[in-house]
Amino acid sequence: MAPVFWAGAGLLIVAGIAKIRRPRPARDALAGLGLPLPVGVVRALAFVEAALGSIAVLAGGRLAAMGAACAYASFVVFSVAARARRQTTSCGCFGEPDTPVTAVHVVLAGAGVVAAVAAALHPVEGVATALGRDLSADHALALCFAAMAVWLGHAALTLLPVPDPAS
Repeated sequence: MAPVFWAGAGLLIVAGIAKIRRPRPARDALAGLGLPLPVGVVRALAFVEAALGSIAVLAGGRLAAMGAACAYASFVVFSVAARARRQTTSCGCFGEPDTPVTAVHVVLAGAGVVAAVAAALHPVEGVATALGRDLSADHALALCFAAMAVWLGHAALTLLPVPDPAS
């Protein structure tokens, strides 16, 4: 369970940092849904996202898991609303202007909610605690799995071809 939760939290870190660096695509995506926020507010929300992910990965625990679940739940709502409106502009997830919202966004955000809720119900320790206790082969493998899952999640959201809405 821990590696899945760490992966979800790691994806929050990556996405949050990307939006801190380039908040305009996320701002534009939110404006497309009727939420016109200033760049500074979008950047602050991205900071909260990255901080939630960092706390969840490093410290773990029930409170961090609930924060991650709330973040992912907001992404599910955003993704479903954007798809319902057939919004074809960028989701802004990773600060990229050319990543439209797809069904993959809904599925991965939903999986993030499930993993975080499970970690809230059955608290998961953070990487710092797990590695501080001992660096076993199991912990190293779990950390490698989580890192690879973060990369795969990022790739799924940014690199998969986008279906043509006309077809």
